[in-house]
Amino acid sequence: MLIISIIIILFGLVGTGLSIYLRLTVVSPFLQTEDGKNVDTKALTLQGILNTVFVYFAILHVIIALIGVNFLLQVL
Repeated sequence: MLIISIIIILFGLVGTGLSIYLRLTVVSPFLQTEDGKNVDTKALTLQGILNTVFVYFAILHVIIALIGVNFLLQVL
């Protein structure tokens, strides 16, 4: 049970880190001009949807890490 809780904690932390990395680096290829600049729109774009999804995944992985901490505290 100790090993399982440590694996769950690591999965949660790595998932959180990767989600934050993707949130900061992924750029939507849509709504860009030929020279690579973004088109200024007020509508919900694919980039906004991607950012929302990555933040959701980061929060989900933090919750998973907290579940792992709960398991770890029960074992100790």
